[in-house]
Amino acid sequence: MSEHVKPLAQFGSLVLTPNRLQRVTTLEIGSALLTEIDAVTVRHERSPAFIWLAVLFLAGGYSLSKMSPDLKIAFVLASGLALACLGGYYLTRRTLLSVFAGAVELSTEMGGSGIQEARVFIDAIESAKMQAVTRGGAPAPVTI
Repeated sequence: MSEHVKPLAQFGSLVLTPNRLQRVTTLEIGSALLTEIDAVTVRHERSPAFIWLAVLFLAGGYSLSKMSPDLKIAFVLASGLALACLGGYYLTRRTLLSVFAGAVELSTEMGGSGIQEARVFIDAIESAKMQAVTRGGAPAPVTI
């Protein structure tokens, strides 16, 4: 982010300036002009494959333990693997605020932020975009 431009708002790693929206992390920088922004969404991501794996482990362990009494340990091991899969499911769930601008998607995890904070940031983006459109896409004046 340019040191000359004062941010209008910030949400997680997303920084809103008068001309653009930037995603700034320690490893990545992404940017989109405000006039190019198509949509802003809040979405919840999860990995249901972990649930299916847990069910498969439990079913496999149960069927092995029914085949032979000596294989009761298989059910115990399968139960442990199923619990690990359930833990993986809960650890991979996350809520993202995503901004789409053409082919670019700028996203940040909401973390502890609530939907109200996201709504305020979305309103700030829409307001800044409307100002940019009324300027005809011309950059906002920069004070140095």
